[in-house]
Amino acid sequence: MSSNIAVHAVNLRKAYHLYPNPSARLKQIVAGDRRRYYKEFVALENVSFDVIKGEVLGVIGCNGAGKSTLLQLLCGTLAASSGELTVNGRIAALLELGAGFNHDFSGRENIYLSAAVMGIKRSDIDQLIEGIIDFSGIRPFIDQPVKTYSSGMYVRLAFSVATSVDPEILIIDEALSVGDGDFARRSFDRIMAMRDAGKTILFCSHALYHIEVLCTRVIWLDAGKVMEIGDPSTVVPKYQSHLDQLSSGQAQPQGGETAFLRYVNEEAVLPAHEEISQSVDKDITLIENTDIAPPANEKSALPAQEEITQSSVSKTRLISTKVFADKIEGTLLNVISDKTTLSIEVKFCAPLADRKVGVAVVIHSAGGLLVSSCGSWNDNVVIDAGESGYGFTRLDFAKLPLLKGRYTLGVLLFCEKGLFVHDEADPVCTIDVNQIGAARGFVNLPHQWERSPAQLKENSSLIAATSVDLQSKPKPEPPKSKASRWRAINATQAHENMLLTLFQDSFGHSTDTKQWRWKYHFATSPGALVLEGERAVAFNGGMPRTVYVQGVQETGVQMGDVMVTPDQRGILTRRGPFYLSVMHFLESQVGQNKHYSVAFGFPNARHARLGIKQGLYCQVDKIVQARWPAQAGRSLTLGAKQLNASQTSVVNPLWKAMQKDTLELAICARDAQWIKHRYFNKPDHSYLVFRVFHRVTRQTHGVIVLKPQGEDGIEILDIIAPKKHFPNLIKIAQMATYRLGHPWLFGWFSPQAINWALTTHPIIEETDVVVPGSAFTGEEWALRVKDRWWLMGGDTDSK
Repeated sequence: MSSNIAVHAVNLRKAYHLYPNPSARLKQIVAGDRRRYYKEFVALENVSFDVIKGEVLGVIGCNGAGKSTLLQLLCGTLAASSGELTVNGRIAALLELGAGFNHDFSGRENIYLSAAVMGIKRSDIDQLIEGIIDFSGIRPFIDQPVKTYSSGMYVRLAFSVATSVDPEILIIDEALSVGDGDFARRSFDRIMAMRDAGKTILFCSHALYHIEVLCTRVIWLDAGKVMEIGDPSTVVPKYQSHLDQLSSGQAQPQGGETAFLRYVNEEAVLPAHEEISQSVDKDITLIENTDIAPPANEKSALPAQEEITQSSVSKTRLISTKVFADKIEGTLLNVISDKTTLSIEVKFCAPLADRKVGVAVVIHSAGGLLVSSCGSWNDNVVIDAGESGYGFTRLDFAKLPLLKGRYTLGVLLFCEKGLFVHDEADPVCTIDVNQIGAARGFVNLPHQWERSPAQLKENSSLIAATSVDLQSKPKPEPPKSKASRWRAINATQAHENMLLTLFQDSFGHSTDTKQWRWKYHFATSPGALVLEGERAVAFNGGMPRTVYVQGVQETGVQMGDVMVTPDQRGILTRRGPFYLSVMHFLESQVGQNKHYSVAFGFPNARHARLGIKQGLYCQVDKIVQARWPAQAGRSLTLGAKQLNASQTSVVNPLWKAMQKDTLELAICARDAQWIKHRYFNKPDHSYLVFRVFHRVTRQTHGVIVLKPQGEDGIEILDIIAPKKHFPNLIKIAQMATYRLGHPWLFGWFSPQAINWALTTHPIIEETDVVVPGSAFTGEEWALRVKDRWWLMGGDTDSK
């Protein structure tokens, strides 16, 4: 074997004999080779490789692949069943830390015991022992029996011994860094120093990120066999693809990690007393501003001392993470693909030794697959905590290119080089992405189509002959005016003033810019605009809503602001502006596999009949009005407290419970983000939002939204609560109505919604308001929610 080879392995095989019971083992001894009483389990089969001195070889594979068995063969704690193995150099192994300790011996005695097992002379350990003790950090307890040690002290001592004997070959099984805080960082730095000093290292880990950045070669084992050996940049992606296939097939891998980082310790999260503020603020931009002190309103996350000094920073950690979608903050965010800007703000603290840090952001799919990641060190961005010890950075994803789906976002705090993890918060936010069109996958990659005019002309006959065949069901061409009097387009922000003028002409009163922008905040386009020349004569708007149809999340749209100028309202043909505005919106936006899978609205009966007659709408539900008399008195068991905008997170568990009661229905999402947008961010409106709770247990039973409506009484716009609490929340609303000095509580409900409150004996009145769906792009698809809508007045923006 060449002197440059540290490890030489040829056709290694390791098999275990599995006996069903002790008597079978005895029978085997008696029978010898004449009969077999065991089953053979092969942990390794035909494994061959060489490790060059100074090389870092990564070992990857699922649990049960044979990784630990291979490392134990190299260490000599197991013998191969067959094959050739040669190791050239003294080995130190980080397998099961402290496995050779005698619990009755003191820490000092166990140092000598471990050194003797590794073949190190006592005289050599005499020279090393003080450094071993100092590095472990347990000197006050070094002469106490290790059975009195905490698990952290035990690991510190074992690691210190294993890495202090100057081995020529270091074998690491997962334990890249151990302990916590300062010791974890020092242990990591020690191993990195050994690597930089040219030590041969065999590193087994499920942390693929560390494998790829630290190793020079990788061996991939599966079921005891070598799948591939080679460069990390080649082998790791193949192994990751293997894990992804296991995951997509609903078969969980026995080991491995599909995330960008569960690097050292799956439980490397912030301690409970260090609360992370998980709130949510454009090309990718990393903005650095590190010489700052934390704002006054965040002092709750900082040390108790009034004066911020370097001594107050004990360890490198996250202070807060905030995520924004177009400057709307939240932990559950709705975004529009290729439109919304997603921003992540990170505040951290670091002692002087770790003043420069790296920040990473990871995005996973709902199934746990890593979709994307970025680290400041990869972008050559230096983030410095400054003399104060506190730092800040912000990462912006402009026009977020994620495609439709649910994703989670995590934040990790690294050392400056992106190797050691100080802290992590994952996930900090859930992102629901909506999109226009039916593109599939995770991301919308930048692309551009090009076609040759000459080639197009040559093949025009072929294109004409095959175009119909490519459509399973040709769509009817929209009727065109003979004189092309009108044209329908998708409205944009540039049409805003034109639309505001049209609103004034159509309804006889104005709406201001703030109100308009609030209404269409989440929409890529406000809706369909019909022009006569350059004059706006009709419009059909659409406000996106997250909708759950029989438990399945979809993107819906509330249609509204159906506007036609007074001088053209009598043109009710299929060439008229009313028809063109609605048709254009439905055809381009609504239906199966389109941007909005389901549409709903609150038109009056006349408007609905016109749309149904023209083949635009089909009626899927209706709205009734319920009334209750105000009720004097006070509940002995339930109390109510008004919420403000910063307290809307209380809604999320209520909404989750409510979802479970609506699995057979269609219901608009009522999470914290929506409640904040709908009732707290709506310009020039005031709502009374109450949390209803049990007076003894303080458990939240629900949230109700009320609005005084003059002489009509108090309108109940929304209730977020599981079905079982619904009647009690109505009673609390009746009591609130009495205290507000009004005789009646009333509200809009779909029949499915009012069914939840029938035990409160409401007075139910018919209205002329119906709930239409889109018949233009598939009536059957729209009718799947017929009589299944769960709606209240808060589901319309006009109330």
